[in-house]
Amino acid sequence: MNYHERLKIINKDIQKREVLDSIDRPIKPLVIELNRIGLKTKFSCCGFSYDGEEEPKTHTKNQSYVQFFYPDLNNPTAVKNFFQLSLAVVKWNWSMWPFSNVWELEFKIRKVGMENFYDQKDGIPQSIHDYEGNVIAIYNLTEELKTFPSVATSVTIEDGNSNYSKLTEWQIKPKQKSIVNFS
Repeated sequence: MNYHERLKIINKDIQKREVLDSIDRPIKPLVIELNRIGLKTKFSCCGFSYDGEEEPKTHTKNQSYVQFFYPDLNNPTAVKNFFQLSLAVVKWNWSMWPFSNVWELEFKIRKVGMENFYDQKDGIPQSIHDYEGNVIAIYNLTEELKTFPSVATSVTIEDGNSNYSKLTEWQIKPKQKSIVNFS
């Protein structure tokens, strides 16, 4: 499949598809939790290929990430959750830094001391173990966030591509908003 074929599939039926249909299944729970605690997400990628991918994507090998906007400074719970997140990030070996107008959370496999474990002498470009650290990291951070207080009983998750709809050359069309209820 070439780039334009992949793009056509991603942009197909955008009026009928919600953003949650587009988010990588392995990182979707983390995206939902970030929104629940008041950190509105923009973009995400689980960082590895998986069976039944919702859309054809090119994943950055071994790098899971979520971008989210600065918390609403008028919402003390969201601000407190932001600072709690910064501690959880250290605890679970993620990185977090400001990136343009958002914050970026990133987990990247550090293979120091594990070179032989990840040897790929069989000619297959991806080790069968490449995804494992990312799945564990996503799970651990998601579970930690479940202990944080909610900012609302429901949240609306928007497709980050909607931020660029004014750019005529932006190629990925935004999906419909998703509403997630927490009851």
